[in-house]
Amino acid sequence: METEAEGSTGSTNSFIIRQPGKEKERFIVLEPAPANLYQGVLEDKIITPATIRGTRYPVSYRKSEAWERIILHFHGGAYALGTGCDEDTGYVAKLLIQYVGNKDFAPQYGLCSLSSGRFPATLQDAITSYKYLLDLGIPGSSIVLSGDSAGAHLVVGLLRYLSEHESLLPTPSAAPLWSAYLDFVPYYGSVENQRNYSTDFLSRPLMDWSREGFVPDFMRSADPYISPPRHPFPTNTSLWVRVSGGVVLEDENNEFVMNMKHISGNRVETYVEPHACHDILIRKYDWIRHRGGEDG
Repeated sequence: METEAEGSTGSTNSFIIRQPGKEKERFIVLEPAPANLYQGVLEDKIITPATIRGTRYPVSYRKSEAWERIILHFHGGAYALGTGCDEDTGYVAKLLIQYVGNKDFAPQYGLCSLSSGRFPATLQDAITSYKYLLDLGIPGSSIVLSGDSAGAHLVVGLLRYLSEHESLLPTPSAAPLWSAYLDFVPYYGSVENQRNYSTDFLSRPLMDWSREGFVPDFMRSADPYISPPRHPFPTNTSLWVRVSGGVVLEDENNEFVMNMKHISGNRVETYVEPHACHDILIRKYDWIRHRGGEDG
């Protein structure tokens, strides 16, 4: 079931919200964090922090628990598609819990397929999600940020914001980026002319749709929060960047890694999987769903 939800501040930052199904008690509603956490680039006259939803994996959890490592995962979908619910993110959460941490939180951030989901809505929602975990008593050193495709762009934006406002919130320990979609206003020219376009399933209509909805008219195309590959920044968070060879986004991932490594103190590792398709993290689940099988 989907409904239109309005931001708690009465703003137009409303978006389609997926109501809980089999998630049941794992589904949670989050109100915006304190206003002082949304500074600088997050201050917008129209787009203001909104109420969001999220799903806890593998079970619901509470403040009194002892924490080992929890993943805050932002789903992909070009900022225009997807949710944090079981149907879209459950299989990814299962993999991350198996190999990265013992719990996972997947928020439903505002989508740019609605006018109210343009930047900075997603980054505001990321702050809301991150503060929720910190308020549970989880130290930043026990939080791993994770994102696939556009979700990886959101991870990078959150890390940049934490670096620029280092006194606001503690930094997370690590951040794996899966098939990151990093440059939302690329300068390489037409998408069709990019290297590897003929071997990728990412299409120009999808990429144009997401960019038109995500990037505000008043932001420069070279803004660091829109096109991070050209704008490296210092971070105390360890980065692990998984790159697919033979896809449109390969070059911007390589540029991002190279530039981030040039910043003294940054810890950046790369894993390149030759000939792999975009966002391989979710491809097995897509195949399972197509075959009508189970996600095991």
